[in-house]
Amino acid sequence: MPSRRYLEGTPLASLRLSYRETGRDEATTSSLELPLVTQADASVGLKRGRLLVSEYLALKGAMTAHLTENDQEKAYRLLGDLHGLLASAHDHSLHREQQTVDGLFQAMSRLAGHGAEIAAAEPVDADPSFTTGAE
Repeated sequence: MPSRRYLEGTPLASLRLSYRETGRDEATTSSLELPLVTQADASVGLKRGRLLVSEYLALKGAMTAHLTENDQEKAYRLLGDLHGLLASAHDHSLHREQQTVDGLFQAMSRLAGHGAEIAAAEPVDADPSFTTGAE
């Protein structure tokens, strides 16, 4: 199919939901249009969702490269890209994901022969702006 051109603010998708509750004769319906927005205008939830999907895909790809393909360099690159993506997001709600990816990236860097390159890298825990909310 030919590609479709989308314009910012125009509906990317239209949803319609209709259901009938038990014991009721009339249907309940709801409609929603999802506009195309720029990344800068995306909601926090949409940005976070994109990061989490990217995390899943990168971790799956890296583990497949490492365990199935025996390609440590590919796994290192995938984890490095993910490490950079999460670090640049500055989303403190994803701190645990950042820690996990940081640990995997450091381990894979050693396995792929890049240990010296990240030895000077600052760990995620050292982020002074991170707070747990318990203070």
